[in-house]
Amino acid sequence: SYTPDIPPRTPTIPHMTPPEERSAKRSRGPREVSSSKPVAYVGRGADAHAEPGKKRGFDPRFEEMCGQFRGEVFAKQYGFVEEMRASEMEGLRKAVESERDEEAKEYMAMELRKLEDKERARAWRNKVEQKKSEIRAAEREKVKNGKKPYFMKKSDMRQVELKLKYEELKK
Repeated sequence: SYTPDIPPRTPTIPHMTPPEERSAKRSRGPREVSSSKPVAYVGRGADAHAEPGKKRGFDPRFEEMCGQFRGEVFAKQYGFVEEMRASEMEGLRKAVESERDEEAKEYMAMELRKLEDKERARAWRNKVEQKKSEIRAAEREKVKNGKKPYFMKKSDMRQVELKLKYEELKK
């Protein structure tokens, strides 16, 4: 009888497979590193494993040397974006009125509603923030007059928001 040259089948039981085959199967996982050895490039954070000659990424949002984010300064510097949005909404209103194709008109109306909703939410956030800053300023004045400092809790801030919302709905 004819038997082709087929190599003997290796067993699938782990302890019976030769060590060189077992290590090849495990090579897909992460390498286990001893914790007793010191880590190279200590103090470089996420870049500890980056190649020394490679240029590292730079994102000003997360860099200490770029300073902290101040919302009021940002709002002043990028106030022109609000004007652009307002003009875009006005142009969209005119386009919706003059459009003859119903499908395009519906799409533009939906986009206009989205922009109006965002603008409404932005105005509401500004109003709430204004109210909170007024309360903080009043507290600072009271501290100057000798009152013990009081910092509002989140629950108190929520109460202020709810009062403001109620006053808006009353109007």
